[in-house]
Amino acid sequence: MEPAHIKRKKIAQETLRHQLLDAALRIANEQSWEAVTIRRIAESVAYTTTIVYSHFDSKEALLQALSDRGFTQLYELFDAAGSKTTDPSEQLLSLSLANWDFAVANPTLYQLMFTLKPPSPQTVSQPMIELKTVFRNLTGQADHELDNLILNWICLRQGCINTLLGFTRGMSQRLSEEVAKDLYIKFIHRFIESIAR
Repeated sequence: MEPAHIKRKKIAQETLRHQLLDAALRIANEQSWEAVTIRRIAESVAYTTTIVYSHFDSKEALLQALSDRGFTQLYELFDAAGSKTTDPSEQLLSLSLANWDFAVANPTLYQLMFTLKPPSPQTVSQPMIELKTVFRNLTGQADHELDNLILNWICLRQGCINTLLGFTRGMSQRLSEEVAKDLYIKFIHRFIESIAR
């Protein structure tokens, strides 16, 4: 059994790690990802840069950890969305909507995850297995054929989210978020119809 003081120290270190990640995200939300520096993160949590470097080797490592944390949160939403039904068409729609909702609620983190820091391989392995099951049940295709379909779905999702939300957030005032989401759902429905057996 681990001594209590060691357990408390580990909890304190993990808490500080989360505070550092939260500080980086806060800076990016308020300014931009380019504004995120180890010095600014340290200042925002009232620690030295040495403390930050004791948790992360570099800014890149910190951003990767933040991206991975975001993917973990997204995959938790995927688990909840996918478990609402056993129909693979509805599961894929639910996963797509969970992705949309996450992007709307966390635009800055989403940008990091899908533009600046893709997930670490260990972060994505289990969700990919589950995703292949949904696609296999939907299409009846063999595993080696599923990768291309999943890639098509990811590209469709990301392209739609980036484009449609871009139109709602400054590129143009032509689309409301509601209209953008309706269009997204239509694109996802068309994709599902095109691959369903």
